[in-house]
Parts: sequence; C-alpha cells; structure tokens
Amino acid sequence: MKIITYILFILLLPLFSIQVYSQQITDKTHQSLQKNIKGDTTLILREKEEYPYRLPFLGQNVYDKGYSLPLPIGFSVSYVNTSMGMGITDLGVNLNPVDPSLPYFGQNIPQEKVDELVDGPILESLNDNVTYATASGFNYRLDTYILPFLNVYGMVSQVKGTTSIGLGNSENGGFGSTVDFDALAYGGGFTLAYGYQGWFGSVDINYALSDTDLLEEQIAVSTYSMRVGKKFNINRGKQSIAVYIGAMNRNFTNSNATPGKILLSEVIQNDIDLSEPITSIYNGLDDKTKLLIKRALGKEPDGSMINDHMNGMIDNTSVDYSIKKELLQTWTVQCGFSIELSKHFAIRGEYGIEQNNKFLMTGINYRFGVKK
Repeated sequence: MKIITYILFILLLPLFSIQVYSQQITDKTHQSLQKNIKGDTTLILREKEEYPYRLPFLGQNVYDKGYSLPLPIGFSVSYVNTSMGMGITDLGVNLNPVDPSLPYFGQNIPQEKVDELVDGPILESLNDNVTYATASGFNYRLDTYILPFLNVYGMVSQVKGTTSIGLGNSENGGFGSTVDFDALAYGGGFTLAYGYQGWFGSVDINYALSDTDLLEEQIAVSTYSMRVGKKFNINRGKQSIAVYIGAMNRNFTNSNATPGKILLSEVIQNDIDLSEPITSIYNGLDDKTKLLIKRALGKEPDGSMINDHMNGMIDNTSVDYSIKKELLQTWTVQCGFSIELSKHFAIRGEYGIEQNNKFLMTGINYRFGVKK
C-alpha cells in the first residue's frame, strides 16, 4: 500500500511547479506624443522622451504611442499550496531480486497471482476512493519582457508534499496510507498580456517537469491559464491595486503508463524486531511446516533468525512498476489581487477552487531594468 502511495506522489511533482504570473503589464494609460492643446487647432509634437531600458524590443515604439511599460526584468518568490484528486486507470507491479542469488519477497508467488491482486481488488478499491495529493513549497521565478506584450520566464519549485490513498471502506476493514516527501520541480513558459486604461487581460502557458532517480522517464505537466481584471491607481498613481478573475488548466502531457523502480526497503521499515511474535507463531505450526522452514534455513530456526531473514529479503527486493493516472478535475476557477507598492515591488495573492482541486498562492515580485 505504501509503495503505491510513494509512486503516486513522484508522478505528481510537476503539478506543484505552478507559474507565478506577473500582474505588472504593458498598459495604454497616457496620450501619445502628439496631443491636442485646448483652444488651439494645431497639433503640437511634444518633446520626444527616450525609453531608457534595453528590453523589451520595440519598447521605444510602444512608449511613443502612449503605453506605460513595467520594468522589463523581474524576480519573484511565491508560496504555493495545492491539493488535487487523482484517479488510477492502470497499475502494474513486479517484485524482483537485487541480487538473484539471495532470497527476496515474492520469489515463490507467481506473477499471475500478483497481477490478479493488483488488477482486481487493489485497482478497484483505488478507483472507489479519491487519491489526494497535497503539496506546499516555494516557487522561484525569473522573467523578462522580450516584447512589450510578451513575457518569458523560467521557474523552479522546492516542494514538501503528502499523498493519501485509501483502500476500501474504513468502516468495513479498509485502510489507507500517507507518505511525506521533499521534491524539486522546474519548468518555463510565457505570458501574453495587454492593458487599456486600467483594464487588462492575459494568457499564460507553461511546461514543468520532475526529474528523479525513482522514475525511468521524466513526468511533464502543462498549465494553461487566462485572466481578466481591473487596476485601480492610488496615492496619485504611485501605487495601484488590481483584482482579477480567470481559469487555469493543469494536466499531464503524456497519457502513457509511466515505468519506474524503487527498493522495497525505501518504503517498508526493514529493521523491525519481531523475534518474539515470530517464535510464538513458529511454535504453533505443525511438524510438516516446521520441517519445510528448517530445510529452507538450513537449521532449526528461532525468532531472531527468521526476523533477520525477513529483513534481508526486504533489502534484496526491488519493485518495478508502471502506472497510468489522470486528474479528476483539470480546471479551476481563479481569483486574485495584486498590490503594486512601487514600480519595483508588488505583492500578489491568488486562490483557485474546483471539486477535488484547490490552489493557493501568495508572493512578492521585484522588477528592475538594464539601461541603455
């Protein structure tokens, strides 16, 4: 049970590398350089102002047309907390020895029996219960405006998470398992954004993946989101508050089953001392069964010997697996705010919710520019 829980969490790691969209966008806020002076029918060309930064490309062009540009480069740190429900559509498990010359768990169990158990009651029970993965951590993002309305970024997330799986109804003898993990996920993306007189809209696309020794393949997740909102200037335009609403879609990019391998000792404690209960059980066996155990061990066993033998089998067992999964709900409705403290600093919060899928984010963004 704990093996399945462990596998599922590793597969979900990329989902926690959520993009942290910058609310500071190119906005049509002031008149162009040519403006009509009241009482005079002559168009007077205002003295041209030079856009001072190297980025974005075409920055001078849109600045001349009356657009207010944010500082082109930003670094943000955000705290993200998310919870997702997932369904398992296919699961395969094989028990194999690390050293073929030594005994291991499952060596006397036909693979057909293992498949029958996994494909039958285990998979059926997994489908009857929602598998929840929750995670929280910090997302670090570096972004830059390449063009006035195009922002590109890279990101990395440091994650602590928990996966919870239930098998069967707890009232009827069912049980569950919970596993805690630390992980690292990374990715990148781009944002298209436009503003006009305080109103703004954006479309964001990013791609994130996890890379771990526990998986033979990287797990990739794509995220699509869109937002519309309104910015309100305060303190004579020195600060602003923006509110918005939108939607976000997160999903796996590969629908194939994911293979991997894990040592049984990584998920099952292999230093348990069960000498006394093992001795009690052994003493209660019939003579024929005792003889079979004695032949397997080469001598008359005691509880300590059997206990050491079991721990050795755990150490010598690897679990090869393949798993196919899908999110129960890929879309969430998002709402949030951004407070621009100055042209350099802004703080932001966002909340998303849908059945079996929740998302919470808050963070701070620092922006700067490299002058010409």
